[in-house]
Amino acid sequence: MNQKYKAIFLDFDGTLTDDKTNIMRENPNDLLDFLNKKRLFSAFATGKGLYYIKDLLKDSPKLLNNYFILYDGSLIINPLTSKVFFSRPIDESILPGICSKLSNVTRNFYLNRLDGLFSEKNNLSPDSSLFRFWKPGLYYDDVYQIYIRDIQESKVGDVELCLRDADISFYKFGSRRKGVSILAFAKGCNKATAIKNILAEIHILESQAIIVGDGKTI
Repeated sequence: MNQKYKAIFLDFDGTLTDDKTNIMRENPNDLLDFLNKKRLFSAFATGKGLYYIKDLLKDSPKLLNNYFILYDGSLIINPLTSKVFFSRPIDESILPGICSKLSNVTRNFYLNRLDGLFSEKNNLSPDSSLFRFWKPGLYYDDVYQIYIRDIQESKVGDVELCLRDADISFYKFGSRRKGVSILAFAKGCNKATAIKNILAEIHILESQAIIVGDGKTI
């Protein structure tokens, strides 16, 4: 690798992990050894949350001791030390209205909080990676992402209108055949902006950074 590069940003979803199983393709410790040998500043990006990363890398604490760009740039944190570089959850004052409107279109959506996904009937540990359903009146603080999945084709426009009215950022993925899903987060948050903010903080030029991903969102 050309040593003019000083930083590398690696996407998790579909790049370091298998797209279908969400399991690491390679040994995480081997990856860490390689990055250390090259003396590169490293950071990792995923649309998923802190609970997912901690579970995926629970046997690789050294790899966890890096910056992780989570929830598509809404949160930048070192999972091992819990040091937060950047945090922008969705404004909790607008969440009840968003959820109320979404529930008129679909019940198949989740609120991704800092410590997992919660529901009234499941009192599970904060680090659990199990999906738990949103219910009215619950858990509007520290919500970094709304995950709306498997939307009926006829309802996609209604969901998009609801999110536009709330003035928050979102993007679609999936297909008509497999089903369309949407991820929504605080306005202006994305992985590209997060990477620029990190580079500015560590005084490395964009031309000195490598970004490795599957081309979908990073």
